[in-house]
Amino acid sequence: MAHERWLTRRAVVALLRPKTLPRAIRTQSLSTYAGCPRAQPPAPRRPPGCCVRTSVDGSDSLRTSFSGIAFGVTSPSWLTRCLHEQITRVGRQDPQAEAQIKRAAASLPHLISHLGLGGFVDLLVRDDKPRLLLRFEHCGVPALHRVDSGAVLKVYGDQPRGEGPLLKEWGRRGVSVPRLESGTTNSCSWILMEYIEHAPIALTSQECLSVTDVLAGWGDAMHESAASITDVLRPLGDTILPRWEACASALRATGRAAPQAWHTAAEFHYRSDRPAPLHGDLSFANLARRPDGTLIMFDASALLGPKEFDAARWSARLAIAGMSPLDVFARWCSTEAIDASTAYELLGVECVLEAGSLEVQRLQRRSSSLTPHAIDPLQYVDAAIDNLIHTAHSLLG
Repeated sequence: MAHERWLTRRAVVALLRPKTLPRAIRTQSLSTYAGCPRAQPPAPRRPPGCCVRTSVDGSDSLRTSFSGIAFGVTSPSWLTRCLHEQITRVGRQDPQAEAQIKRAAASLPHLISHLGLGGFVDLLVRDDKPRLLLRFEHCGVPALHRVDSGAVLKVYGDQPRGEGPLLKEWGRRGVSVPRLESGTTNSCSWILMEYIEHAPIALTSQECLSVTDVLAGWGDAMHESAASITDVLRPLGDTILPRWEACASALRATGRAAPQAWHTAAEFHYRSDRPAPLHGDLSFANLARRPDGTLIMFDASALLGPKEFDAARWSARLAIAGMSPLDVFARWCSTEAIDASTAYELLGVECVLEAGSLEVQRLQRRSSSLTPHAIDPLQYVDAAIDNLIHTAHSLLG
């Protein structure tokens, strides 16, 4: 493809994150916790003894002090500043989610002490999602004792979350996932995982197919029933169908067809009575290669639905790299045992969702853009959307 050399994993991360305006993309080394681009360097050290004011469920202000907790090279005031900025960012975007991010912040002193975390570095992701993602230089959890690169703590202001239990179960089955621990505290779900340094994955045709082969090879282990964690996995239909409907509306708003029959197919497949554990969000943004080249998977949405969903979602998302969703899906199905009689219709449904998602993200970026960029990744979106819609018509009619 003419744009293969340019479309690195970093470009796709930018494309898949709403309201993030990508800079001119170039191949370069990235440092991530397991896929998130490294945050900006921390601000200068600040004097200790500061604290964060937060509130829970809109109740009276709760004063949470970080004094007395060892932070290594950074002071508690830097953590306080980061938390305040994230709470403000989430509250500005979604006032209803503000209570969740405040609960997450209020749980930190206990988690930092309980997990033996030290050397706070920075927030790894600054966005409008109601969760915290913080990097620390070291931790006291046995499962991560031998990790030299530090640890990442992800905290959600609600529970239960199936991501941690699902990744741990997959790790026991031989799927390559980060070393991690997870749990709940003070009505918050948390995951502590190793911080991973790696280089970007270039989206060449060869690499797309190579990664597809690895993922499909994990498919049987990933999608085998797991009764012990079923209760914490979210039903696919409840999670994805509203997103699909919003994406179909976005396509109609641009003059593209999205027949009612497609909605019927989406509802049928997303609410399938063939439940299997699902990653639910497979993309290059949620994959990395360790320094030795080993592929590693993380950031699972932890859903419950038909096992072919992961293959369909992955195949549709590679359209942005110029890949044919049909070819990628067929390659996956040649490794994992999937019922092709219904699986291809689900692929068509996912192509509609991905086309609408790309359209929404493009509109969001253009509405917030202030200056043009030297290299515009959005120039490839039209071709990807056309590819996806053409595939949907061929599979759904």
